[in-house]
Amino acid sequence: MYLHLGQSVVIPDRDILGIFDLDNASWAYKTRELLERAEAEGRAMAAGEDIRHTIISNLDDPDNPRNQRIAVKGVIFDDLTLADWEAAKLGTIEAPFSAESYEILDY
Repeated sequence: MYLHLGQSVVIPDRDILGIFDLDNASWAYKTRELLERAEAEGRAMAAGEDIRHTIISNLDDPDNPRNQRIAVKGVIFDDLTLADWEAAKLGTIEAPFSAESYEILDY
């Protein structure tokens, strides 16, 4: 899956370590230190003012043997927890969001 960061920037989701709201995250000293170090090393990027994203994903439709992709546009995450580990348990991520529209890319 890919995440559209805005301003024509699209990255694979496996490259994402964190998504931060800088208005809130930069209050904590350790978080601010982590972000400053990552930015200095070229491992962090600001997505700009537009916080809307586009998610492109495969549809899992057993009735259709062809691969179908869908683009969910104008996505704003309501809550996004990227790391919540528990030993010996398969990890899952819930990312509730609101979206403006969608488009089926492959029929």
